[in-house]
Amino acid sequence: MTTKTIQGLRETGAATVRPVATRTQLLETTALIFDQNPGAKFKTIDFVEKTPLELLKGTGTIGTPLDSLVDTMNEAGIPTKHTVGDVMEKFPATRDDIHELACNCLGEVDGKTAAARFRGFAQKDQGKIAA
Repeated sequence: MTTKTIQGLRETGAATVRPVATRTQLLETTALIFDQNPGAKFKTIDFVEKTPLELLKGTGTIGTPLDSLVDTMNEAGIPTKHTVGDVMEKFPATRDDIHELACNCLGEVDGKTAAARFRGFAQKDQGKIAA
């Protein structure tokens, strides 16, 4: 089946087709987005490791490095809301993963730093499938 055929089926509602994306692919694609604007400044998520889990899951991703990951996931056909909880569920990610990608403990995050964080994480994460 060609990409054009799949898109046509999606558009007519005849089929729901979702591409399979590995977490590594999502991370690397997101790193490329950061590369395009290395001087961009991002908010970080405070005290990821100490925040009660339910509160952390309700935290928004807008303005953080995770926001670009959410956009990448949505473009890959993985419907994801702009909350840490949805990223944790659909990526999937643990608290430690969120800490590594978006916590404030490593200081201010710009595009260059975010790209490095996401690429480093991708190297450790080779081949895991996103939800």
